[in-house]
Amino acid sequence: YIAARAGTVLYRVGTTKFTADGTYFIAVDGGLADNPRPALYTAQYAAIMVDAPEVEGRFSSHIVGKFCESGDELIKGIMMPMVKRWDLMLMPVAGAYHLSMSSNYNMATRPCVLWLEEGREEVLQKRESPELEGWWVSADEA
Repeated sequence: YIAARAGTVLYRVGTTKFTADGTYFIAVDGGLADNPRPALYTAQYAAIMVDAPEVEGRFSSHIVGKFCESGDELIKGIMMPMVKRWDLMLMPVAGAYHLSMSSNYNMATRPCVLWLEEGREEVLQKRESPELEGWWVSADEA
């Protein structure tokens, strides 16, 4: 079940901007910490806006994460519509290693993981929180 075409990632749009050359940047609430595959292996993904998947008028876009690193680019040069803060973006076929390769880079917390099948859902992993015991160890405890 969790090989090849497994996994779909759901991101929320944070900010957007056009650069002087007309490139549209879409920053999402994840990135390098939850999916390092584009940076490490040049993995390629598609993206679909959940609320408006068939919207007209698209721009050459770069979908980037929230970590402000040069490698925090999830998709480069994809045609995307204008989006706004809080819109949901789906990345289908994220792969079986999306979650297993995730980290707490820059103190990021890992997202919730759901199993969805034939009308039922199951929480496989709860969303991490800095308040959870054992998530982070202070310098005094190390």
